[in-house]
Order: sequence, then C-alpha cells, then structure tokens
Amino acid sequence: MASQPNANYYTIVNQKRAEFKKMDLSVRSNYKALKQFERWAYIWKERINSDGTFPRANQVLSVNQMLQLLSPSIAPSRSVSFSCNSTWTQIGPVDNPAQNGYTIYPGKGRINVVAVDPNNRRIMYAGSAAGGVWKTIDGGTSWAPMSDMLAGLGVSDILIDSSNSNIIYIATGDPDGEHIPSIGVFKSINGGLNWSPTGLTFTLDEQEYIRDIAFAPGSVTKILL
Repeated sequence: MASQPNANYYTIVNQKRAEFKKMDLSVRSNYKALKQFERWAYIWKERINSDGTFPRANQVLSVNQMLQLLSPSIAPSRSVSFSCNSTWTQIGPVDNPAQNGYTIYPGKGRINVVAVDPNNRRIMYAGSAAGGVWKTIDGGTSWAPMSDMLAGLGVSDILIDSSNSNIIYIATGDPDGEHIPSIGVFKSINGGLNWSPTGLTFTLDEQEYIRDIAFAPGSVTKILL
C-alpha cells in the first residue's frame, strides 16, 4: 500500500489497525502480522511528510548532502574514519537461568533502559520488560528491585532529575513485546524506594503503552512523551 501513488501513512495505519481489531490475535500468525505492521508504523512515523505522504526519492538527502548542511567545511569527497583501541570486558550475567515454564523464549530477561545518576555514576537504574526497576549503588556489582509493589512491572524509560537525583520518573509498560501494558508515569522522590502516580495514569485493561519520556528543554518538571 505504501508503494502506491499518493499513498498516505495515516490512511494506511487507520485502515490496518481497524482490520487487526477484527482479527483473532490469539492466533499466532495474526499476532505476528500485527507486530510486523506496528514495527513498520513506528519506523515510518518520524519519516513521513507532515501531511502523511511518503518522501520521494528526490527529497531524500544523501549522507554527503547532510554533512554539508551540518558542517559546510566538510567536503563531499572527504571520508571520515574513527579508530578505537579500547577493549570491552563482559561483566555479566553469564549464567543460563532455568526456563521457568516459558518455553518460547527461555533464558535471560530483556532490559529496556539503563539510567545513570548524573551526580554519582556508581548509582544506576535498569528498567526491565517485565521485572520492574532495579537499582545498584555499587557500580553494578549488586542490584535490588525497587518497584515490586506496582501493579505493572514493565518499565520502558527512566528519567533522573539532574538537580536532585533522588527524584526519578519511570514510564511503565513494555511497548516492544506488549506483554505488559502501561499504568502510566510514576515518580519517586527518594531514589526509587517509593513511587507515586503522576497526572498520567492508566489501568492495565486499557492496554496503553508509553515508549519514551524526556524532560522538556530547560526543565526538570515538564515531561514530554
């Protein structure tokens, strides 16, 4: 549909989502088709023209053209290369946990986001797909769960207030796998020990998802989704 003349992103998305609503998504092939479509929709939503039309070939800039716009001093024929002599060391985990009865994707869990305390780099928070927020205060040597009391244990993004790093915001849910719906954006004022709902909340049966959150430019109280 997208390759047809005068194709429109919004028309396609609305039509396909309406079709999927009529399908039995408990059928694996239908659910896989939905996942593939939503991935396509996510990729294209930031690349379409403002009216929903798709960019034409003559609207797409080459890498050299983009470099010229960003830095006119870079000649189109100039190649830029980088080298790095640093090495990476695996810090774990290296064990292979039991399947726990989930035979489709056995193994370790999936981490959606890691946030580092801007005032103490030994303090980090990890948001998991279905295991909540975890915190380390020793640079990753040990971790503790911080959100087991919440109704939804998916975490898609974490924000830390740079002026007071005890203030943390989390976006709940797991939009990638869609196993855990969002219950909204939550806030902690004591480094993750306790969490309170903000002005944006959902119930699990509303099936809402939040992918990313960010502070508005120049603000640590206004959050953009």
